Amino acid sequence: GGIEIHAQIVVVPGHNDGPILQQTLNDLEHLAAAIRSVAIVPVGLTRHREGLHPLRLPDEAEAAAVIAEVAPRQKACLARHGRRLHFLADEFYLLGGQPLPAAAEYEGYPQIENGVGMVRRFEEDHAPARRLIPWPRGAVERAGASRGGRPRVLVATGERFAPLLAQWLGPKLSSTGEGERFRVETVAVRNEFFGPTVTTAGLLTGGDLLAGLRAAGEADLALIPPETLDGEGRLLDDQTPEGLSEALGIPVSAGFHAPPAGGRRRAAGER
Repeated sequence: GGIEIHAQIVVVPGHNDGPILQQTLNDLEHLAAAIRSVAIVPVGLTRHREGLHPLRLPDEAEAAAVIAEVAPRQKACLARHGRRLHFLADEFYLLGGQPLPAAAEYEGYPQIENGVGMVRRFEEDHAPARRLIPWPRGAVERAGASRGGRPRVLVATGERFAPLLAQWLGPKLSSTGEGERFRVETVAVRNEFFGPTVTTAGLLTGGDLLAGLRAAGEADLALIPPETLDGEGRLLDDQTPEGLSEALGIPVSAGFHAPPAGGRRRAAGER
């Protein structure tokens, strides 16, 4: 009836990895005529687990093992069905210390909402940008007068993406010429609300962003991840960029000047 199915496997170490994961992937490939894509994501665990069954996150070796299991299947599915079918969440590559696939290998990002291809999508979205920093009109003079140097811009994100963002920002700011105008620094914000095992930017609350930005010191502008906001411009704890701006005493904007990088906020159970 024209309905496309996008499935998801949540890998829980010691429960459904190894041979069970192999069987699950086999079973889903048999349904390839009906299934458009399958996301394989690591289990997400918050700090609120009192009285629940003990679970744990995958370690580096387990993440690498999942990659080793899925990678050859992607090639085989591409040959058999004309598409890779199975797509791994970015976290597996980052945790396993392996390079992310090229953008083309995500085949249009059918599982972007599940954190599959977020890094490559971000890079693609911002590649053509000639300007990154959404500097408020007329604010340069005020910032220059306040400290006698380049305006300091803080870019807040989750702990998992922060190192990649910092690595990407340097060359990009050089290409736009903004590296000479601004001091841009990445702020890795710890998730105290859900717990430190939740490292995705989209699940940061206003309270955690406020604490992280305050700890980073005096600045002239703060950027928060656009995926932290819902359709009404509010964060998970009902705060707003305007409220953060008032609390910090500086302008707060959602994201860079380029178009936002795809996915919206994910559910609390998703990493």
